[in-house]
Amino acid sequence: MTVGAGTEMVPGTVPVATSTLVLNVLNNRTTRDRAIRAKDLAKLVGDTERGVRRTIRALRILGYPIASVTEEPGGYFMATKPEDLNETLRHLAARRRKIEEPMEALSKAQRRLARQCRLAKQRGA
Repeated sequence: MTVGAGTEMVPGTVPVATSTLVLNVLNNRTTRDRAIRAKDLAKLVGDTERGVRRTIRALRILGYPIASVTEEPGGYFMATKPEDLNETLRHLAARRRKIEEPMEALSKAQRRLARQCRLAKQRGA
């Protein structure tokens, strides 16, 4: 996919050039103790921290086994063993739960508001 002035994109996500740079850095960091922080990775590839996180997300969706270390100093590395991804999967599952709870509550609130609107409409009609 091409966007703008000939910038190749990973489908629907980030520039291929950025993805390639991130992969090149991570391919040399294959253990937890060699993880690189988003801030440092951003400097190396010429992107923002948010851009790097977006790139990591896109690459994970494409199947690259990019692991993360959540305790200080934190960072990313390319997993080489299945167990390298354990911490990352636990962290993502916890984030999903934090997102799902308010979504469920908002869905209930939406249904309640819809009922209230229907009742108010019936009373007014």
